[in-house]
Amino acid sequence: MRLKISARKSDLARLQAYQVGNALKKKFAELEIQYNFRESLGDKNLTDPLWRMPEKGVFTEDFVQDLLDGNTDLVVHSWKDLPTAPRIGTQIVATMPRADQRDLLLFKKNDADKVRSSKHLKVFSSSPRRAYNLENFLKTHMPYGLRSVEFCNVRGNIQTRVRKMME
Repeated sequence: MRLKISARKSDLARLQAYQVGNALKKKFAELEIQYNFRESLGDKNLTDPLWRMPEKGVFTEDFVQDLLDGNTDLVVHSWKDLPTAPRIGTQIVATMPRADQRDLLLFKKNDADKVRSSKHLKVFSSSPRRAYNLENFLKTHMPYGLRSVEFCNVRGNIQTRVRKMME
């Protein structure tokens, strides 16, 4: 039996798709898996903040259409990318065990003195929820007190965000 698994093109999405494929192969050794990786609308538009985009499910909608059209059998997504409203014609049928959900905060080594003296920190994130949850935490838990935390809307995969930080 052949199964076509689709996912976004990012390294993280590819890794997750391979994990799902490997888990299925453990249960069904005869399974032939074909992978399809591509960009979603949310991957193509890196300028607009996600909360401003008119479409719901900017990382999932075009993959849903592939499912409905029979162009793929299974789509792998991170839970955070799924819209909260159920979709007609598709369903969530399985979830892999959760990986470490903690965020990681990266700093340029040579910026520590600047942050310490200015008491100001810039954080690259496109998530309003993360900004809401982190602002007071960072002000009170950084080793040197901060007066302000500025969240800059930076979107993209991990490699893109690290590259933008280093610029």
